[in-house]
Amino acid sequence: NLDAEFNYDPHALHTLDNSIRDVVFVRSDGHVGIGNVSSQNITDDLVVSGNVVFKSNAFGDQPVATSGSGSRLMWIPHKAAFRAGFVDNNEWDNTNIGYNSIVLGHSGLANQNNTAIIGGKLNTVESEGSVIVGGYRNSIGSNSNYSVIIGGGSSTGKGNQINEGQHSAIIGGQNNYVTGNYSTIIGAQNGKISGNYSVGLGSNFKINHNNSFIFSDGTATRQTTSSNQFLI
Repeated sequence: NLDAEFNYDPHALHTLDNSIRDVVFVRSDGHVGIGNVSSQNITDDLVVSGNVVFKSNAFGDQPVATSGSGSRLMWIPHKAAFRAGFVDNNEWDNTNIGYNSIVLGHSGLANQNNTAIIGGKLNTVESEGSVIVGGYRNSIGSNSNYSVIIGGGSSTGKGNQINEGQHSAIIGGQNNYVTGNYSTIIGAQNGKISGNYSVGLGSNFKINHNNSFIFSDGTATRQTTSSNQFLI
């Protein structure tokens, strides 16, 4: 019995002075309402009315024990981390969860601190302070701190990748690769930047030098031959 006094409801929990009834209400089918939810309004396994706060006084000392595949919603005080969606393998096991990290979507891996994956599938963030928003098979590898990938990628081929390039970005497209610092690829396909402070658009280009810009129509591979070039 939830209620210590049998003259009240044995399937409900009220406030200490009984001034508020049905703080917790358990229906005969096992559905639970919290926050003075009437029985007819408990339409699912758990229905909560009012604000909900999950609080930890400090980083907890209990790592997450759940592992492997499955559909989950996880708040992990131990690492101040959050996960929601579906995971295929071990991407959401404790060792693959970075402190202050967020992952939403399908099998996203964010194992470094202060990182986020917002939607998409099979995206990976392995550098401090980096973010992926949507897309498929996009990745931010090691030593690529504070970088961003927004959308793009591919379900059959290679996604967009930033590796060893810090403060860099890729926006859309597929099979793009950045290793330079402070460099950006926008809406491209098969674009590669190894130079720093450079920007590429279009398709089939290589920027191998610093402070350069390419807008390629893809009819042939365009590439820089020295720094400070502007090629269209």
